[in-house]
Amino acid sequence: MNANLFLLLLLCLSLPLNAQSTKKQSLAGTWYGHITHEGGGYTSQYNFELKLYHKGDTLTGHCYVSVDDIYAEISVTGTLHSGVLLQLKDIKILNSREFDGLEWCMKEYQLIFKRENKTDLLEGHWQGHTSFSTCIPGKVKLQRLSPRA
Repeated sequence: MNANLFLLLLLCLSLPLNAQSTKKQSLAGTWYGHITHEGGGYTSQYNFELKLYHKGDTLTGHCYVSVDDIYAEISVTGTLHSGVLLQLKDIKILNSREFDGLEWCMKEYQLIFKRENKTDLLEGHWQGHTSFSTCIPGKVKLQRLSPRA
């Protein structure tokens, strides 16, 4: 079993009972935050927006990654396990702008849903690859925007 997935499953099992509610949690909506990685690459932190649609245990949507004048909009799909573990995967780059020699990393994410001080959060790790190399893995931290009237 993948070591990252094993650690995330252990984390899920150690969550307080109120975080593992039997109520089906919808992760639909727009999430904002940052995606980071350790050293290398163009920069260590990117703006990250995730728009999710949720039906059953399946999620679809797209993410928008940006920094300075470069960006990528990428379609994603994933599954929710036990109402708290979201496994998400980049599927296809829909639109992008990058510099010569830069290629966007196609990522797989393992994110934990939690609520702190009435704020919905998705946090976890990612790893990925380009057409020629493995990417330096990193972390994701997102907060769901509250719908506006």
